[in-house]
Amino acid sequence: MLLEITDNPPVTFFIPGQSVFLVDKKTNFESNEIIIPEQKRITQLPEDTTENKVKNLINKLKINYWNVSYNAQIDLIKMGNDAVPFLLDEIENDTELRKQALQVITGIGIQTISHINKFLSKNTIHIDLLLYEDLAKSYGDIGLEALNPLMELTKEKNLSKTVFVYKALEAINDKSTGTYLVLILEDMDNGLYVFPIDENYDILISRENYLKKNIIHTLGELKEKKAVPILISLVNKNQNNSILEEIAFALKSIQDPSSINSLIFLADKGYSNAVLGLCSMRANSALPSLLKNFTNFPGVCQTEILKMCVEIGDASILDKLLKLVDNKNLNPNVKTKIDLAIEHIINKMK
Repeated sequence: MLLEITDNPPVTFFIPGQSVFLVDKKTNFESNEIIIPEQKRITQLPEDTTENKVKNLINKLKINYWNVSYNAQIDLIKMGNDAVPFLLDEIENDTELRKQALQVITGIGIQTISHINKFLSKNTIHIDLLLYEDLAKSYGDIGLEALNPLMELTKEKNLSKTVFVYKALEAINDKSTGTYLVLILEDMDNGLYVFPIDENYDILISRENYLKKNIIHTLGELKEKKAVPILISLVNKNQNNSILEEIAFALKSIQDPSSINSLIFLADKGYSNAVLGLCSMRANSALPSLLKNFTNFPGVCQTEILKMCVEIGDASILDKLLKLVDNKNLNPNVKTKIDLAIEHIINKMK
């Protein structure tokens, strides 16, 4: 069987059965030189079964000539669902083949997902992390069609699978994924994720915190208002600083008035995003607390608080700033900022 490659270099592969040889196109003379190293030799299986056809095409993916691997990808995509189990088995152990195989899986589309789900069910604990990421991206390439079958993976309440679901939702990158992320976060908060006895507890806790943090951050980026109730609920339940920081970020981004008390609570604990969120929402009720802790906040937060004071510009705010500026331990630069704010308010009141 002759496989056409390119005109440059002017060669074709000749596969007589067990090995791949160089053929000179000009003289049609078979050279003794083997152009693929020993470990790259191809065994051409008789194409009497679907499995053999798929395996022959997968072998062609390994040939480092664009035309051969590209044509093999096209043929595998045409074979559709029949090719997917063999591709998944192959890419688990062959990282060099991974890129082409995943391109085929993406090309086949939505029907591949049931096979990927089964593959994950067998391999969620020990799966190669890079493959984990790549498979998640393939859901993103398939798009919104992948959402419902993807969420089937969350029904077992398995943390490893749900980390994968998060990665896939992130890859799909659509605002509608926010609803699904809220559901996952609610299930985690309700204790529906059971930790298997035979798994390392510390690893599972780390995985759970990773998942919570990233889901909360993504909900903030999506400005998902449906997330506000569960985020408010989590504020009082968490001692983990990194999770509280992500909640502060998310609530700042979403800007829902019902979250003001939770943001005040977080601001009192020193989370800068909570301070910035209250300032951007112009939450007047937060000012007494913000001014009380004013010197503990970083400069960017102090600037925003003072802008808010100037906008309100009434006598009660002026009185609080005058008391604040009398603090003998105040940093000179901070004192200058407060003096300017006081001057603006006085001019505004004239």
